[in-house]
Amino acid sequence: MFIRFEKQKRQTLPRLIRRIHPLCWLLLLYLISSQANNLYLLIVYGPPRGGVSEGSFITGFIVSLVAVIHIGIYDVAFRHQLRRRLQWLVLATQTVLALALIHLSQNPPATVALSLALLVAFLELLRRPLRIFLASFGYLGCLLLYVQTPAAHAIRVFFWQGENAVYELLELFILAGLLLYLQQRRSHTQTRALLDELQAAHAQVSAYALRVEELTMLIERQRLARELHDTLTQGVAGLVMQLEAANSYLGKNQPGDAQEVVQSAIARARTVLTETRYVLQDLRADYPRADDLPEMVQEEIERFTTSTGIPCATEIDALAQTPDTYCGHVWRAITEGLRNIAQHAHAHHASIRATATREELWIEIDDDGIGFDPQRAITSPGHYGLIGLRERVNLMGGTLEIKSWPGTGTHISIRLPVSAMRSCA
Repeated sequence: MFIRFEKQKRQTLPRLIRRIHPLCWLLLLYLISSQANNLYLLIVYGPPRGGVSEGSFITGFIVSLVAVIHIGIYDVAFRHQLRRRLQWLVLATQTVLALALIHLSQNPPATVALSLALLVAFLELLRRPLRIFLASFGYLGCLLLYVQTPAAHAIRVFFWQGENAVYELLELFILAGLLLYLQQRRSHTQTRALLDELQAAHAQVSAYALRVEELTMLIERQRLARELHDTLTQGVAGLVMQLEAANSYLGKNQPGDAQEVVQSAIARARTVLTETRYVLQDLRADYPRADDLPEMVQEEIERFTTSTGIPCATEIDALAQTPDTYCGHVWRAITEGLRNIAQHAHAHHASIRATATREELWIEIDDDGIGFDPQRAITSPGHYGLIGLRERVNLMGGTLEIKSWPGTGTHISIRLPVSAMRSCA
């Protein structure tokens, strides 16, 4: 526990040091150098005439304490995002503290350093030109009024001497240049950190995209496995059983029964071939457009009628109002409905109707086949067509309703929110 605390402390201290604003470091360095200079003068030249009074020690202590508070407020203000009113309150407090330090120290270089630091704070916090101008004008006005008072006689005389004014001007430019360099270096560091974060985020997004692509391919492979299982595997297995039965009848010298089984096997082979073509066409087909959707559905219905002999009534002109983004899903949903009729319904008639309003698109698929129990069919293995149909409707944000019962036929209703789909498209 103690070792962990010491390690955390070592990691936190350099981080806190790096977070301190350069202006705070400069002011702190100036304060330390000023106190060191006073100590040096005291050691080299000795105490002034009359000795060092207790009041001067108290004044020096108060100046150092107020300066530390002044620097600490700067650090807090630069580190946190302050509200506008709180910014003005902090800057007003800093203005009062700067004038107090100028008055207590009566040091012209300190006057320049504190004034420059306050102007930098105006630039850092206020940011807008009008606010910076008003704050700077207010502070400089207060400073000029103070310099005209008798208490600021030493400062006023110092700045009125030409050589001292040049010295302070050079000091001002050096300090301003150093501040700009440090600020630019800090901005460059922050920019590099942001670029590193962006590169890391880009690599993470690329990894996520690769993962999504892998999952998509896996889902598509699983869907293909279900489709092929429902068509080729089951169909070929049935054909093998029928051919074995025909062979058995021939061995028993029953050609009539064998011929009947062979005809049934031929019909089943045609059905398997048709269903396999459905799967291959579903894989190779491009996403249709809304204008082409009614024609494509009509061609699919004609192929269905030709292969199964089941007539199908149509009313599908409203499919032309389907948004292009979801035309492929609508077409495949209808194809899945026809496939279920051809494979399971044993129907004599079928119908497909589409009606559209401004808000919704209704697609109804009916047959008069043997029917089934929808809940049992969805939960039992091997009925992947209804599961895929429900998944497609969910992708479009619609609802699927299946009404069926053994011996009563089947009614499939697909309800799609057209207005929402068009807004997303």
